[in-house]
Amino acid sequence: MFIDGIKNIDGIRLIGYEGIKNRAAVVSLSFEDIDNSEVAFLLDREYGIMTRVGLHCAPSAHKTLQTFPKGTVRFSFGHMNTEKEIKYTLESIQKILKSI
Repeated sequence: MFIDGIKNIDGIRLIGYEGIKNRAAVVSLSFEDIDNSEVAFLLDREYGIMTRVGLHCAPSAHKTLQTFPKGTVRFSFGHMNTEKEIKYTLESIQKILKSI
């Protein structure tokens, strides 16, 4: 649901597979027109959504993915996450992108 929602938002690059096959419950994004660190900060401060941002101890992987030196914003999902939380996250991302 999150990946499908991200595909419909301009200004975001989904890193990795576009589906859930061969993917863990982790989704990394790179934002085109805003610094990834700023997105992560705003998600936490304004919306209470915690992410990890940066190179994630894997600078060589980021060079391969062409996300170096900026890194990515990483979202991790678990079996307790609800559709409501995912919708809230997608809406929060859209609000951040509209505010820039």
